Amino acid sequence: MERLRRRILQYARLTKVNIRKTAQCSKIKKLGVPDLRGFTPHLRTIGIHISNSKNTWSVIDSDPWAWHDILHIAFYDYASFHLGLLSWTKKERFLESHLASELFAVLTLDYHGLVHERRGGLAVDLNSKEWSLLQKAIPSLPDLRSYDFFRHLFQCYLSGNDNLLSLSTFEQAIKSKKSVGDILARWVGHEIRYAQKQRDYTALWYQDLFNIKKGGMTVQIENSSVGFAVWDLMNLFCYASDSEWNLHLKSMAKFTKKIKNHFGLLRKYQRSPQQLDFRFTPVEAIHGMQLIETLKKQGTQNPSGTFLFWQILSRMDFAKFSPQDKKAIKDFSEQANAGVPKQNIWKQVQEICLKRFETRSSKPNSQGIATFFLP
Repeated sequence: MERLRRRILQYARLTKVNIRKTAQCSKIKKLGVPDLRGFTPHLRTIGIHISNSKNTWSVIDSDPWAWHDILHIAFYDYASFHLGLLSWTKKERFLESHLASELFAVLTLDYHGLVHERRGGLAVDLNSKEWSLLQKAIPSLPDLRSYDFFRHLFQCYLSGNDNLLSLSTFEQAIKSKKSVGDILARWVGHEIRYAQKQRDYTALWYQDLFNIKKGGMTVQIENSSVGFAVWDLMNLFCYASDSEWNLHLKSMAKFTKKIKNHFGLLRKYQRSPQQLDFRFTPVEAIHGMQLIETLKKQGTQNPSGTFLFWQILSRMDFAKFSPQDKKAIKDFSEQANAGVPKQNIWKQVQEICLKRFETRSSKPNSQGIATFFLP
């Protein structure tokens, strides 16, 4: 694991991954507001909180989620290196490359790294001791680091159809022994939900980036060859010799000098959409007065408005919130995370945003107009 961590950080430094210090107040999390660092692998950028970033690299050195995001960037770079930037403009390539980047990050960091450490997985609800127990009860289970296991994980992520990662496959084992059944149900259930969520999120992000009306899109990719790239790059990070790894680093450092934005040819960057979705757009991307007008138009609850409110609340001075403000924000976040906020709570939080918001004089960040905020 230490070699993997070192190589991830080497990659970030030598290919000059950007670090964006986000303005989110850490105390706002107490009120249920999610982490809003934002996800921008296409800009070769990871976000960290200002409150934790006096020494930027020391934060990243010890933050597994930062390593996860760096691995996303590494796969984006790898895809563009082999397929070209134009490939991101093709629907099938975009969908499979982004899903493959998520699979690559989880496969590499979790299944070939953290799962085998005392702390266990980051995006995986499993550790190697639990897997050993499962293998004793079900000898047909492959080793976590095997290509056979990877093939099952690949199918689960890209299509949702896999005969291993299915609760019905283990129905008898789940019933036969409680300790084994609990581990199986928890692990398989988590993987199925996580993979489905990634496919749903990828569909929404694709629609946002291509200025397509959202909804009604199902991602189910069959017969993709992108798995070979995932397996190859994982082996480079985890098992390649130092000389082979250094050759890869050198070639990617040269290639990424020319990469400012993997998505630069996509429609959202070519032509700004008339209606912005703040699940995928940071408030810093638009002028302050435009933002106020947008805030005023949020009359009834909607997913974009929820993230608009959260983004604005996260950038406010926490000390200026009254006890009534804090209660309203907490109620709003709990209701939003559970489903739909009540209209009276929605209006209260809208008023807090309008009352506390301070317009900015800085120039909007057009590069960051595509930022993924869904948790």
